[in-house]
Amino acid sequence: MDKIVRFGKLLSAVCAAALVFAPLAPAMADTAAGEGVGTYACSEFLRASAADPGRKTLYFSWAQGWMTGWNLAQMDASRPTVDLKARPVPDQQAFIRAYCAAHPAALYMEAVYRLYVSLKPGFSPRPGGK
Repeated sequence: MDKIVRFGKLLSAVCAAALVFAPLAPAMADTAAGEGVGTYACSEFLRASAADPGRKTLYFSWAQGWMTGWNLAQMDASRPTVDLKARPVPDQQAFIRAYCAAHPAALYMEAVYRLYVSLKPGFSPRPGGK
């Protein structure tokens, strides 16, 4: 009889947990580690910025925000940061455009990350842009 009572209590606890957490399932399924134009493919960036030059500004604004955020995380972890003015903005934009042209299936954020790495002092690119 004790086994039946314990099983009943366990079953009740499982059902109660299911009722509590079931409404959270849709919200949990809709989570993402990143959002915005950085999550778009490079090919989409190239297409959109060619069709509407204002899009180039939108994308690069996202890039600057991402690099600033990365620098802040580096500072918080007591790690070295990158001088985001180490290269003029038009050169940074050209870097991203060239990376995306060479890697159209890559995400735009990968091009931005590669730019960020290239701004580190002493950076020497590897063959193939990787």
